[in-house]
Amino acid sequence: MLEILYQDDFICVVNKPSGYVVHRTAGAEKAPVLVQSLRDQVGKKVYPVHRLDRATSGCVAFAFDSDSARLLQTALSQGKKKYYALCLGNTEEHMRIDRPLKNENKIPQAALSEFKKLESLGEYSLLEAQIFTGRKHQIRRHLSHLGHHVVGDVNHGKGWLNRRFREKYNFHRMFLHAHLLEFEHPVYMKSLNVSAAMPSEFEHLISKIRDDIPSVDN
Repeated sequence: MLEILYQDDFICVVNKPSGYVVHRTAGAEKAPVLVQSLRDQVGKKVYPVHRLDRATSGCVAFAFDSDSARLLQTALSQGKKKYYALCLGNTEEHMRIDRPLKNENKIPQAALSEFKKLESLGEYSLLEAQIFTGRKHQIRRHLSHLGHHVVGDVNHGKGWLNRRFREKYNFHRMFLHAHLLEFEHPVYMKSLNVSAAMPSEFEHLISKIRDDIPSVDN
């Protein structure tokens, strides 16, 4: 059963589990499909308005008709999307990355991300990321460019880092979670703030990392 974070007659927002694809894609034929699961759960057709990568969890918005979908897409483009990410290295407190990213056709597209450090965790940093453009793997590619690879990222991360987390912490997924959507409702014209709590496995991992940080005697 999917966790529905918000629902009315026109739209809904669900908490996508890691491992789900938003809709059927080549190369992921055996993965559970969010569109189908949500359709079966709510008993009517749903229209996906944006996507998250298969390994990423968190807020995904849907509409229940094509007109609402079109309006919701515009509302989301003007709203806020925020993520939790755990990355390698002790980052700056605030980072703004305005660096074009190439699409599938090798054409550079504008890409803007901002990062706020929530906690220093020894060799790692817990970040809140906000994206202002929706490029493929934007957060992961921007952080990789800076050398701050996202834990568990098999596409743009580091194999040795991912192995360390599998072997030391029994952590087998990517640490990236879409925790907040802020936007204006496309029909009711009211401000919505929809959040998905940090997954418990992320919280447990952070607790283990904190325990491993050497204490400093004053």
